Amino acid sequence: MAGRLETVRAGDWLTVSRMRLWAVAVLIASVSGIVWLAVTSSGLNDHQGRPLGTDFSNIYVAGSHIVERAGSGNLSSGISGVSA
Repeated sequence: MAGRLETVRAGDWLTVSRMRLWAVAVLIASVSGIVWLAVTSSGLNDHQGRPLGTDFSNIYVAGSHIVERAGSGNLSSGISGVSA
């Protein structure tokens, strides 16, 4: 086990060609996923009828809520025992 850890720490196995291979593989997978989503979606819904981009809207609404509450001086979440 110690030998493997030293091999990883040394980094000799990490070459430019290996990094380039993984970068290209991740790029191809990402582009493929976005193209698949664009081809199979219907407007703002995916092929199963679920809305696209809901993760963004959740974060946006939470951030907007925090900004609004910051102006009032009350950032307490309302949860018992938690205050800001």
